[in-house]
Amino acid sequence: MRFAVMALLGAAMVAGSAAGHGQDGDGMDLWAGSCSADSHTADGKVRTLYPCNAVLHMALPGDPGHEMLIFVIKGDAGKQNGVMLSFGGRIDAKGNLQVERIQFTPAVATPMAVGSECVITRAGAAFKRIRCSATASDGSGRSAAIDFTVTGKTEIKGQG
Repeated sequence: MRFAVMALLGAAMVAGSAAGHGQDGDGMDLWAGSCSADSHTADGKVRTLYPCNAVLHMALPGDPGHEMLIFVIKGDAGKQNGVMLSFGGRIDAKGNLQVERIQFTPAVATPMAVGSECVITRAGAAFKRIRCSATASDGSGRSAAIDFTVTGKTEIKGQG
């Protein structure tokens, strides 16, 4: 699996810096798994299925509690095919991500309505399931619903 990590970092920087919450030293963890068959994005009444199979959890130094979950669809031979959906916001007292914005396309953040969140189920520091539901605050009808089951942590290749 080869990821365009610099592109992901660039997208993360547009949204703002973040800090670690259960992170390794570099603030990035990659988790393999799968999105449920009903995971999707929507633009008004048109739904597009989102069959993601990995999530990159990012927390960059400088803003404690500010994190991103970037759901990825990997293509042939595990290579990143450029399809990403990024949820950014703050981790609340329960350990869930209160979604403030989504990047439906890299580097273009859409503000989300209050109550948009990713409920994160963990076993210790390990992710087990991530369920996100978010709706744009601008009345555009843009939204996303992701139900991601984690199979395990994996290595980020292509760094350095």
